[in-house]
Amino acid sequence: MNKKFIVYFLIILLIFNITWLIYISSFNLAVFHNKNFYKKEFTKLGVYDDLKDYDVDKINNEVLDYLSNKKTASRATFSPKGKKTISWM
Repeated sequence: MNKKFIVYFLIILLIFNITWLIYISSFNLAVFHNKNFYKKEFTKLGVYDDLKDYDVDKINNEVLDYLSNKKTASRATFSPKGKKTISWM
């Protein structure tokens, strides 16, 4: 009886872990590896027109790299209001 319980517990644990692994990896792919999504949305929302003086793609890539722990944040990336919000920078 005890051995059967352990087997069922391990099967449930494995199913739970596989579900979370799929969820996290699909989130990671959608957010950090689909750069065309951001270009389409920025175009649709008129971000490029509103921020003509800035390199929007470069800023977006720096922020995504920071969020994915590939790079440390540059103080130049964030606006003065953003720098106040992120006081630890």
